[in-house]
Amino acid sequence: IALFTVLSVTGLPLKFFEATASQWVVDALGGVDRARWFHRAAGIAFAILILVLLVRPEGLLGRSTVEKV
Repeated sequence: IALFTVLSVTGLPLKFFEATASQWVVDALGGVDRARWFHRAAGIAFAILILVLLVRPEGLLGRSTVEKV
């Protein structure tokens, strides 16, 4: 949830940069370059998290659909 929030807070102001609230958020993050860096870092972390959840033995792809007898 935290990574999704970071992606939303950094991505929406970059997409809708002409809005006053977007300019405030970008300024609070330290400028457009730093906001882009935060957005990219959160995106990479989110992708790694999804891969870990899909690949680990208890994850979605690691569960066996056939019960062992």
